[in-house]
Amino acid sequence: MGMATPDAGVISLDGEDISKLPVRKRREGGIGYIPEDRHRHGLLLEAPLWENRILGHVTEAPNSKRGILDPKAARKDTERIVREYDVRTPGIDVTAASLSGGNQQKLIVGREMSHDPKFLIAAHPTRGVDVGAQAQIWDAIRDARREGLAVLLISADLDELIGLSDTLRVMYRGKLVADADPATITPEQLGSAMTGAATGHLEGTEQSEDGDAR
Repeated sequence: MGMATPDAGVISLDGEDISKLPVRKRREGGIGYIPEDRHRHGLLLEAPLWENRILGHVTEAPNSKRGILDPKAARKDTERIVREYDVRTPGIDVTAASLSGGNQQKLIVGREMSHDPKFLIAAHPTRGVDVGAQAQIWDAIRDARREGLAVLLISADLDELIGLSDTLRVMYRGKLVADADPATITPEQLGSAMTGAATGHLEGTEQSEDGDAR
């Protein structure tokens, strides 16, 4: 996403080197982002929902037209997102802070899915949400994946990883240590790899420095 500078290597999207592009250009190039911390990186809590719908996509339709912000179109599309993603709210003029965690997250998911991304980074997409919101978010990611969206899912939820992934990779202390097939891996095997107790090919897994599988 351009939030950190890599020490080495190249980041490419559809064969184009985007390593030095600013965040806005990466967004416009087709990267969607569901952040790990929705309050710090996903929302302006004291801003109304329709302004949060614009966040991260200010130069893209329907939020702007010929380079000029289009509040009317942004408001209309926010109403669509609220309907389609079942965001429980009395209206689009209430602040993001007034929503429950699950509804905040559904707004973010709806916003990111609304720009037909080529590639979606979903970091802990259901952390801190209720069971109902979790199921809706999982369904949205599954549906998009079936339609061809490439998704990088980063999570510590074993059910989420196994249920949504086509391939699993585990990082531990900054290094890739295991890979697995989600169709055959067990939660116990995956959990073992995430704590550094198992490495190599595990009939399904992978993890990160803080114990995430991807």
